[in-house]
Amino acid sequence: MYLTLKSAIDYVKTGQAEILQPFINDLSSFINECKQITGYETLLYKACDREHVEVVKLLLQVKGIDVNKGLNSPLYIACKHNNMEIIHLLLSHPNIIVDHRACSVAINEHGIDLEALQLNIKMSSSVLNDPANSRKFIYAKFYNYQHLRQVPLVNKSDRDTLFEGSTTSNIVAFTPLVKLMAPSFYTKVLTNKEFIESLDFTEEQIVQNIIDSLIYGGPNDLSSITNTHTTNEKTENTLSPLESLKLKMKVVFILNQVEGDFKKLKIEAVKSVISQVKFENILHVLDLIHIMLQRELKYFFEQDSTTNSESLCHNTNNNNTRCAFRKIKEYCLDYIGTNAGHDEGYSIYVENDERMTQYAMSVIKRKTIQPQSINEAPFMISNTLFFDLYHSGNTDFEIKLMSGKTVKCHKTVLSSKNPFFECLFSGNWLLDLEEKYTDEMEYIVQYCYGFVEQPSQHLVVPLIKKAHEHDMKDLVEILVRKELSLTLDNFAYVVEELSAYLEEPAFEQVIFKFACQNRMLLYGKVDPQALPPKLQLCLAYEQ
Repeated sequence: MYLTLKSAIDYVKTGQAEILQPFINDLSSFINECKQITGYETLLYKACDREHVEVVKLLLQVKGIDVNKGLNSPLYIACKHNNMEIIHLLLSHPNIIVDHRACSVAINEHGIDLEALQLNIKMSSSVLNDPANSRKFIYAKFYNYQHLRQVPLVNKSDRDTLFEGSTTSNIVAFTPLVKLMAPSFYTKVLTNKEFIESLDFTEEQIVQNIIDSLIYGGPNDLSSITNTHTTNEKTENTLSPLESLKLKMKVVFILNQVEGDFKKLKIEAVKSVISQVKFENILHVLDLIHIMLQRELKYFFEQDSTTNSESLCHNTNNNNTRCAFRKIKEYCLDYIGTNAGHDEGYSIYVENDERMTQYAMSVIKRKTIQPQSINEAPFMISNTLFFDLYHSGNTDFEIKLMSGKTVKCHKTVLSSKNPFFECLFSGNWLLDLEEKYTDEMEYIVQYCYGFVEQPSQHLVVPLIKKAHEHDMKDLVEILVRKELSLTLDNFAYVVEELSAYLEEPAFEQVIFKFACQNRMLLYGKVDPQALPPKLQLCLAYEQ
């Protein structure tokens, strides 16, 4: 049976990767066709446009594929849909070209720097594929953070309360992970105890919402970040315009000294504040900027007689190109200078207010509103996030193995990924720090971090049993299909150890297939009566 181009198009459109799989060699004859019959779109473009991830994976394996071909590239349409899994697959291909249109739609519509992301992917994958690295991996999960938005990376736990024992702050953050994902936010905000303890209720809630959006699966839009009220209190829809504006200003305040992290949120907050500026509130905005800069001066900078809020906002050595408050202030002054002569709001709310005196000379020559932008490179989060975390050394628990080896790990990661560890650390069990675990437990811990190194052959069967016990189905599948080495000598041992699972498809396929292929050779090596009934039949009859 031969696959035609028309049939291939239909299968790609409907996402039927399993039907296309047997024809992967046939696909190479028209994989790059881009003419009238294909709608001037390659098969890869069609798969990306319809967001059929499994089809994209298959097509990228086809010999001779041009991953860049088309009036619009497959990368462009993947960026248009903001499908980070497909973007990751395309950027991982050795022949990908990051074209201008893809770059433009990625950065302008979704705040993604494709070139930086591609570099990050290359660096991350090299960690696991370095030929100089003697370790081999049988399981490696790439965590693409953009794709995992609103998916909790770990569970929120009281053990991760910042500054435990503090009477003024209840913020919860698994800081080892935050440090890897948002290093500037971690350093400037979360480790600044004096600053954290100075926050009022709404500011603390905003910080918690930002953390939740990063690691606990919380929404990351500005409206959700500024939702600091309980169900019995005001919602954003019932807040006054000035109250709503103040909340956005607090987001700017919290992120003003942060560089590279939460750039999209910071920009959204600044734009929202600017969009709400009117003559009736403009002096309030300028007052808030002054007050918040004074607080910054207290908690972020060493005070001296020459430093004040104005120099803090304008000093070229201190965020002159990044200071979000400076952007808002410049907009306000431009707004006054440009609109004072033809907007009656100026005479009603501003002209006779004594607070305007200090700004009079600054606005007199301003006749246009200049565009304000925040120029800072976004921090690119690693795609091997938990692999990096595992090797970071910043751990709070050790597992001692029978071999004498110690595995260092994080309670929060283990308890988030595995019910066994959740019970172990919950206090329901007596935690014996000196207890020693069998050696396969090291790989169970690794699995919780999204990777598993290749185990020694003598540990494969015990690891299969342990992974099955912990309901790690994909790890069991990999171990049985790829790592379980059956021989005439170990067949009886493997069957005896795994007898409880032989009815499951993965075990049945591998073990029964070996038995059928080696039926005659197994006579004399195994006692048929000691085998499960199905295997006895398998050996008794020629297949």
